[in-house]
Amino acid sequence: MASVLRSVLGMAVVLAVSGCGDGGDVHEDAICSDGVACPYDQGLAAPDRAPDLEGEVTQVTTVSAVSGDVDGAVLVVAEPGVEGTAMISFSVTPATALLREGGSGLEMLADLDDVVSGLRVRAWAVDGRVAESYPGQAEAEAIMVVGG
Repeated sequence: MASVLRSVLGMAVVLAVSGCGDGGDVHEDAICSDGVACPYDQGLAAPDRAPDLEGEVTQVTTVSAVSGDVDGAVLVVAEPGVEGTAMISFSVTPATALLREGGSGLEMLADLDDVVSGLRVRAWAVDGRVAESYPGQAEAEAIMVVGG
């Protein structure tokens, strides 16, 4: 009896998950840079976990197209001016979600040029992997400008 119940519950979960949209759903609060609502599949949601670092952008480096899959790097410092504070250099790729918290929800930034020194950001590393160096190094899954 218990195995039959587990089978029925398992099938119900599979059916419920498989019926959850086609991946092209529109996030009602998400606005792309051109003012049109963005589908989830454009990566417009911040990761559903705590950021790997929240702090101030102190340096942005852009890389020429010759360098392959990396568009540049963003150095995020938890507390600028404080010796020994946490800092991570996030490499930015075409897969990195560049976002801004706006009054009407999340907005997608046009490109890395919209991320400048002095901005406050939350940043997530791909799979939370940060190299243990100083500063830390990681590939950015998402960088979200917060406040001002």
